[in-house]
Amino acid sequence: MILFAEFELNEHPNLIWNNRLGSGYKGDTGTPEQFISAQGYPGRDWEACMSKNDTWGYKSHDTNFNSAETLLRNLIDIASEGGKYLLNIGPDSKDRVPSAEVERLRQMGPWLFVNGEAIYGTHSTLLSNEAGSYSTTEKDEKGEPKFIPAWNWRSTTSAD
Repeated sequence: MILFAEFELNEHPNLIWNNRLGSGYKGDTGTPEQFISAQGYPGRDWEACMSKNDTWGYKSHDTNFNSAETLLRNLIDIASEGGKYLLNIGPDSKDRVPSAEVERLRQMGPWLFVNGEAIYGTHSTLLSNEAGSYSTTEKDEKGEPKFIPAWNWRSTTSAD
């Protein structure tokens, strides 16, 4: 039996191991689910795994779809923190994607056509703690001091 914790990351450089392997293994890629950290995960590869409504996959009763604006804001926030956006799309048993999901994606497309340069192939913002601070009273879901951003904008960087 092979335990993942026995491996060093550099022993298998062609593999990407995420943090869901268990046994306390951090992996080399973070995959927070239904959560966007206020600062991302500096120095680590990560993707925010999120659904477009309240459930994963197809659930006929779950019609609480996020708006295209919310999905775009998530994308912008994640990109500005150096992450990737894994957005779940749930087709039904006949491989049909619910029209509400298709509508949201079609609404996002024109924005990405115009602004994609600020998303695709970019890195996190050059700004860090100077754009916010840790609360002395509020805690995050792990019980740690919550980071409170001091801006209502986002930025990304690219090589040029």
